Amino acid sequence: MNQKEFDIIKTTKEGLVKPQDFGIKPKYCSSILMRGYVTSYKIDSDLNLILNNFCVNVNMNDDIKFVNGIPPHISSKTDIKSGTTFREYRDPNLPVEYSGYILIGHKIIKLLDTKYRLYGADYEEVIELSVKKGKVISINNLSEKMLQHKMKFKDGDWELDIQNTTFDNEILKWLFKDIEF
Repeated sequence: MNQKEFDIIKTTKEGLVKPQDFGIKPKYCSSILMRGYVTSYKIDSDLNLILNNFCVNVNMNDDIKFVNGIPPHISSKTDIKSGTTFREYRDPNLPVEYSGYILIGHKIIKLLDTKYRLYGADYEEVIELSVKKGKVISINNLSEKMLQHKMKFKDGDWELDIQNTTFDNEILKWLFKDIEF
């Protein structure tokens, strides 16, 4: 994506990498990292979705697992009190066999004042990726549509405004479906 870094906002299906895929049991770390792990992905020149980095908080005594043949770097983020340590798998370059949509965002808008946080509204650039068996098959820039929708709720009340608002179908799927984080 032009060497920009994007955040994954939401996905429509399960299937992105989880520690359990490798027999790793993540441990709660903090409210900012409740699920106990962080992943980052890249899209290669052939439009394949690739696991780029994988960090997981685990019990210090857990067996060391390999991810795509890569051992973890043991972080200095070890918490003796909780008995946990942070393990980082750098560049495992693991193809991800995900199928579904992924909503990604670039550059958070710091001064956004809305009463309702529409998924993707916090970003200047919002892209929807359609992925089939690990290959990106379409890239849809939703930035302008997200901007139009977030402006509808800038000063309004979500409960009242939702009844009188028409949503674009491309935005609607991100609002009302059961969606994974």
